[in-house]
Amino acid sequence: MKVLGILGSHRNNGVTAKMLAAVMAGIKEPNESEIIYLEDYPFKPDHGDKKDPVLDELEQKMLASDVWVLAAPTYWGGLAG
Repeated sequence: MKVLGILGSHRNNGVTAKMLAAVMAGIKEPNESEIIYLEDYPFKPDHGDKKDPVLDELEQKMLASDVWVLAAPTYWGGLAG
């Protein structure tokens, strides 16, 4: 099984990142895990038939995974966009 952790905060060393790392640390062999920090991927929306290769790369990582762990900070009581 492959578990993909997706960090959607603006800081890769903040509380949200630490919480994601704690969850991902519980994934044991033979399972695989990977954490991606969305700030490292300068993706843009697809427009018609003009595809963004960075977005395609992220989509492939998600499709290749069995489980997604989404980590996003909350601002004023709600999840960030």
